[in-house]
Amino acid sequence: MAIFNSMSKLYNSYNDKNLKAKASNSFVDKFQSPSDKNSDSKQSSSGYKKIPTFEELKASKTDETKKKEVVPMLLSSDKNADATYFKLGIEYIQQKKFDLAVQALENVIKIRPDSAKAKTQLGIAYLGVENYEKAIQFLKNSVKLAPSDIELKLNLNTAYIKTGKIDIALKELITLLKLHPDNDKIKKKISSAYYAEGNNFRKAHEYEKAIECYTKSGKYEKDSPVIYNTIGVCYKEIGHFEKAAEFFDKSLKLYGSSTNTQPKKAGTYLNFAQLEVSRNNINGAIEYYKKAMSMDNSNPSIHFELGELYYKQKEYDLAEEKYSDVITLQPENIQALLNLAQVSAFKNNVERASEIYKQILEIEPDNSTSMVNLALIAYKKGQKDYAFIQLKKILKETKGNNYLAHKYLGIMNLDKGLIDDAIENFMMAVESNPNDADAYVNLGVCFHRMNNLERAMEEYAQAIEIDPDNITALKNLALLYYDADKIEDSIELYERILEIEPDNKNIAKTIANAYRKVGEVDKSIDMYNRFMEKYPDDPESMLNLGISYFEKNKLIKAIEILTELATKHKSYTPMATCQLSKIYHKNGQLNKAFEFAKKAALLDIKSPEIFIQYGKISLDMGNVDKAIDCFNRVLSLSPENRYASILLDSAKKKYEDKYGYSYD
Repeated sequence: MAIFNSMSKLYNSYNDKNLKAKASNSFVDKFQSPSDKNSDSKQSSSGYKKIPTFEELKASKTDETKKKEVVPMLLSSDKNADATYFKLGIEYIQQKKFDLAVQALENVIKIRPDSAKAKTQLGIAYLGVENYEKAIQFLKNSVKLAPSDIELKLNLNTAYIKTGKIDIALKELITLLKLHPDNDKIKKKISSAYYAEGNNFRKAHEYEKAIECYTKSGKYEKDSPVIYNTIGVCYKEIGHFEKAAEFFDKSLKLYGSSTNTQPKKAGTYLNFAQLEVSRNNINGAIEYYKKAMSMDNSNPSIHFELGELYYKQKEYDLAEEKYSDVITLQPENIQALLNLAQVSAFKNNVERASEIYKQILEIEPDNSTSMVNLALIAYKKGQKDYAFIQLKKILKETKGNNYLAHKYLGIMNLDKGLIDDAIENFMMAVESNPNDADAYVNLGVCFHRMNNLERAMEEYAQAIEIDPDNITALKNLALLYYDADKIEDSIELYERILEIEPDNKNIAKTIANAYRKVGEVDKSIDMYNRFMEKYPDDPESMLNLGISYFEKNKLIKAIEILTELATKHKSYTPMATCQLSKIYHKNGQLNKAFEFAKKAALLDIKSPEIFIQYGKISLDMGNVDKAIDCFNRVLSLSPENRYASILLDSAKKKYEDKYGYSYD
């Protein structure tokens, strides 16, 4: 049982981080000179100056915005203060200093509360500082004053979309498009609105509704690789893998070979890799991860996920390389450091694992996973008392809220044979983390050892519900089912185990034997034949296959296999010879059956099964004395053998019939 805690992924999918709506939420606002006293009530096109779109300004922010700067204070006696503040506000917007623009334009409104131009630009500035409710307040008034200004309406609807008022935005935008059917900016804004609505549904895991919204978004912004990619992600989430691949392919083709789109294209490759993992196409997933890295080698998510995949494939050297790449990009990435320590532990480089855990504690002193694993490393080194004390200390410091400490204290108590204490620890662990399958497995082991088999079954079943591929839980529960004569249930579990461990000989043979036990001999034969294609000389399988053919009355095939077994594997010669005796016996060839039984008895004088067969054939041939001797021999080897007792009573009766007096 591994002592190191398996780590969950740190990174969300590339799509969740980067694939936001790319439709241009553009706006162009216009203003007149503040000195134009007639401009407040009349929005003519003359004298207006065009400024960059909101999205362009936001996208190109520089470090200048981080500098401490204040709006200069003007004397109230300055007759041109409003014009000066207005000019400053416009300059700040152009310089992407939206917070300063807000201050300057608010000053304009203090001086001239009726300034429509200032309110319009203030709405823009509030968009810049992402105060969308304020932006709506000012832009709504601006639209009332200039109802035919398309750009103002686009800006207002940007604010609606940002605040989740998507229904309002769509209603106004669709109405606007009817008036201006060829306006691409309106179309892109509608696309953006539908895309935002799709994002809301996707966050709520309502993927079908999200797909509907993204599809509508695509109608207004055709051939958008981002939209195709996001639709693909939704199809992946609902298990429609072929449709997901179709949309990812479309996205990649639309991105083309432009270097400007490489980071976005890397995102699609990353989604494609995740899709292949879902389809269990590991080699395909690795290729897509590598393509993603070739496009964006500085994205730690790609290296991390590939490391996870290598780790699951037990390619520890490759996993170590990828986690190291993540740490090169993000030196204080705790999850990558934890996973790197775990890989080192699995490579038996415990010293390096210890160093990494200590490094993590320097970065994050309260990292309980590192503290627990350092205690476990000490336990592994034989410092058991120290490890036990450390885990107790961790529980005390965390007020008992550390499920890992509970879990591994349970393991230590289980090793000591303190079953009740172990159960208490594991119960606390699952209470804190109900999704820890291993803790339920360990509870099952505890109850198994206490011979509380029903409770053990429940705990193993719970572990499998959480982790369907938990091999320990599957094996333990299958064994309990088999021993409890729940053979069909055990077969189902053993077949799942064989899917996970296709080269597990014992499981394959157990399945074949289980089929025989429930009378499904054809399935048993098929399983043994498939097994022997891989392992043609496995003696146990040859024996059971021969017996299975015998049970199906395919005597020639049975004789062929058992004769080969008796010749090839001397340790199996007595039992193979006994089975041949049974076949000839059933076929009425009593002399031949007797010779094979006699030979088997000489080869193995301690086999109850052989002497039962020897006694039965002797009895059928009239040799009552030999039969009684054989059955007595069986009872000396196995005193509780009821079948031998029944056969002995029958032989004694025949003896009495033959000689006229009782055997005793």
